[in-house]
Amino acid sequence: MQPFHPDRLPLIRAQPIRAVIDSCVFARNRWVEAIVLSAQAGHLYPLWSPCILAEASRLLACLWIERHGVPRTPATKRELSEQAHRWFRYVSPAFYVVEDRPPQESMWTASPPDEDDAPIWTAAVRGSASFVVTANLKDGPPANESGLRQYAGVTYMHPDDFVIWLDIWGDLIETGQAPLWRILEALLQAAAAQTAPVETPLSPQLEAFVRQMEERFRPQEPAQ
Repeated sequence: MQPFHPDRLPLIRAQPIRAVIDSCVFARNRWVEAIVLSAQAGHLYPLWSPCILAEASRLLACLWIERHGVPRTPATKRELSEQAHRWFRYVSPAFYVVEDRPPQESMWTASPPDEDDAPIWTAAVRGSASFVVTANLKDGPPANESGLRQYAGVTYMHPDDFVIWLDIWGDLIETGQAPLWRILEALLQAAAAQTAPVETPLSPQLEAFVRQMEERFRPQEPAQ
């Protein structure tokens, strides 16, 4: 394989990412903020479905109860309700709703690890998503030889990796080039040149995905 030279890439007309956001992602404010800001910038079409929204609401209520206890007074019940409304007002303008009702779309297996995750895959198929963003990667497709969980053109990605990928992709959309890839490539080359491990900002899975995208955008060599 020839060395990759990001500076030789032609201008790339990158389109906004379409991604289904699993309910577990809403447990971390920094994940949610990155997704909402990317959507507001026009870099991302975040998708959710009725099942995801219901599970997210249940999860956030449970987290509130863990911190504050069961709301037993009118004041605490009102506080929980107001927080839920504030959260929904902040998040919902950024999201697009995809129908997930049965029959569910065919998956990579007839016996998924968690049957309750079938609506997530259904939303990804019906929403023409390229990503499912979830912290529960084990519930996605089996990992391939590169460690990526991909099926039918959809990549299951951890939110920590997805937040980094949003920065990279947003840069592509805004500039038509990949300056962040130059930084990442330099780090990866430095790591490859060392006998001891060198820390990079990429997980092994995100590194493999970046490599995959490099191949996708690599200029074709002229025919001899």
